[in-house]
Amino acid sequence: MTPEPPRLGQLGNYELLEVLGSGTGGKVYKARCVADDVPGVKFGEIVALKKLWNQGQDLESHHFHRERESLRKLDHPNIVRYKDSFVEADGETYCLVMEYLDGETLKERIAP
Repeated sequence: MTPEPPRLGQLGNYELLEVLGSGTGGKVYKARCVADDVPGVKFGEIVALKKLWNQGQDLESHHFHRERESLRKLDHPNIVRYKDSFVEADGETYCLVMEYLDGETLKERIAP
């Protein structure tokens, strides 16, 4: 019997399944929607959830709103689509939810 991977927890309406990567803006997780009342996201749907780094509430709030609005405006087959966004009850955890695309990374794609 294969052991279950350790639970990473939950953010908002999403169960965190694995870390996909991290960068200057935050950490990105593969996640599953565990609520059936999220507009634009189906119950059980796999998504990419980006948790922004805590940079102080004013700076983080500005970054969150700017990135969220940029994602909402983009609609192109070569760019992941915006799904949802939320701020945790603590008022300090900002998250963006995007479609999850399974495949190789850009780094893998352009490697010689």
